[in-house]
Amino acid sequence: MSLITYIDGIPVYTTIKESMSWASQYNLPGYHEHIIGGRLGYMGGSSHQQITQAIRAKAEGVLQQPPPLPRVVASRSQTTRRVTPVVRQVRSVTPPPSNTSSGY
Repeated sequence: MSLITYIDGIPVYTTIKESMSWASQYNLPGYHEHIIGGRLGYMGGSSHQQITQAIRAKAEGVLQQPPPLPRVVASRSQTTRRVTPVVRQVRSVTPPPSNTSSGY
């Protein structure tokens, strides 16, 4: 891999083949050129705007999709289990007599 640098987080390669291979993950055809330090480099996508929009759209699509729910497989015994209610007998409690007379 002959990576020259990154522009806006997008790799710039020394060969057209590498740049198009990288852009294929976004289903983008073509390439465009950048000159970096007097050196010609290639970036996937027919324009810089096209590749940045594709990256943004893919990122937003990933963020907007809810995460997959875990697959739960319940056995028959788990789905037919019955819950037995618990009943407790409560004793009545008589409050202590109130002291209404003042001893002073």
